[in-house]
Amino acid sequence: MGEKLKVLSKGKLKNVDIEVELNKPDFEGGLHTIHIQNEEFRMDMDELEFLKLSTGILDAKKKLLKLKGDI
Repeated sequence: MGEKLKVLSKGKLKNVDIEVELNKPDFEGGLHTIHIQNEEFRMDMDELEFLKLSTGILDAKKKLLKLKGDI
């Protein structure tokens, strides 16, 4: 596992604290690693996977709001 560079974000999900952190790549020339974690759970992905997940969530939110007529 890479060394933690910085915490990108902190928040709550269903009243549980979560943290998103950026880590150094596992090897020279590799992609950075992103951890979404709390005391009981950790999701580990590279930065490309994180961007895909994030844009998918934002796109889903936009579609839901459009269906509801909120946009």
